[in-house]
Amino acid sequence: MTTATAGGAGSAPPADKRPDTGTGKGTGGRSRGGVTGTRRTVAAAFLLPALVLLGALVVYPIVYSVYRSFLDPVSYTHLTLPTKRIV
Repeated sequence: MTTATAGGAGSAPPADKRPDTGTGKGTGGRSRGGVTGTRRTVAAAFLLPALVLLGALVVYPIVYSVYRSFLDPVSYTHLTLPTKRIV
């Protein structure tokens, strides 16, 4: 005769009889991808476009301005509009 517990379920099976939970033990060395890996992938997918826009719209103009500041200003005189001389 067996005794029933509250809810009608028996006790938990012994540790060696429990089903595999996909932790890598007993699965041939494969481990299941966890939630942490998925969250990192989703975070990277959202951050990558934002970082590209930040670099293109903020970082690149700053770096290019610093680069241009070291160049000879005389070499860029042909880019300005000619001014009228008043005699």
